[in-house]
Amino acid sequence: APADGAAAAAAGGERVLMEGTLLKRGQINPAWKSRFCLLVERPAAGGGAEALLRYFEKEGDKFAPGGAKGEVPLGGAAVAAGGAERGRFLLTVAGSRAAPGRTFVLAAASEEARRQWVDALAAAAGGTAA
Repeated sequence: APADGAAAAAAGGERVLMEGTLLKRGQINPAWKSRFCLLVERPAAGGGAEALLRYFEKEGDKFAPGGAKGEVPLGGAAVAAGGAERGRFLLTVAGSRAAPGRTFVLAAASEEARRQWVDALAAAAGGTAA
């Protein structure tokens, strides 16, 4: 879903590129958890911009300072659409410069939503969608 003005204003200097709910598979506990996600771009320390996927337990947490459960750095990451698993449409984010050994497994509610997320994440990462 396109970002709304309130989310962009709340981000304070960051630009919200996309937002919506995805499922996230835990690295230690492989259970799926629903997470409200913001794809944001912020000024980078050395100039230019850096992108990250910030995730929250629920949408209302995006306005709370420190409300994020975590964030996925996207610079240099490979973003790919996966298969479908019990009505979940999988996508992965792997090998970012900031977290080279980590693969994030996410799922969208539909094939169309997955394609939108894969395209947006790949563009933000500076790569192409697979």
